[in-house]
Amino acid sequence: EGATVQHCLDMAAAVQFDEDDYDNPESDGVRIEQVSGYITHRRDDYPTDTASWILSLPPQGAHGDRFQYRSIITDVLGWIAESVTGMRFADAYADRIWSRIGAEHDGDIIVDAKGFPTVEGGICVTARDLARFGLLHLQRGAVNGVQVLPAEWTDRVLQDDGTRRAHFAAGGNVGHEYYRDCWWVYDADRGLYAGHGINGQHVFVDRATNTVI
Repeated sequence: EGATVQHCLDMAAAVQFDEDDYDNPESDGVRIEQVSGYITHRRDDYPTDTASWILSLPPQGAHGDRFQYRSIITDVLGWIAESVTGMRFADAYADRIWSRIGAEHDGDIIVDAKGFPTVEGGICVTARDLARFGLLHLQRGAVNGVQVLPAEWTDRVLQDDGTRRAHFAAGGNVGHEYYRDCWWVYDADRGLYAGHGINGQHVFVDRATNTVI
């Protein structure tokens, strides 16, 4: 409540969600495994679906004050995408993105008990197809001359008025310049940014050398 879509894209929506310690069985980072359907739902005191959990989370601070990575916010973005398109996330993503980047294989996505898409960490694709998604960004949203995403959308990842850097520093974060639109920006001037997965999956976009890793 009160957060903008941009707050969600920048992990600046102020909601209580703690996933800093994955060794703590009571942390939200572990709880999400049962709620979202990674593992069997065994705890009666946990929400039975992701949407109910999102609605129950209390606020924490003010929206836009600082960056704090909270996986549940990405799930909110998936929910927004479904609301805006009127389609299931998997169908909307397949239609707007996946079918247009030359992917060799279908992707898979985990859904919870009520079909809510686990977009924060439940999308499974091959390494080659993930690289194609990186190329989509490297090529400013175009694939074989066809504009799949607006170039303005891919370019703006590297644009910051200083606000995101301040939010990033306020959260005690180091190692990157800032976070924007679900990307970790290492060097905006160079054009180096990346998407990171929890267990070591990465896709790096380096515009200076025209490279995707």
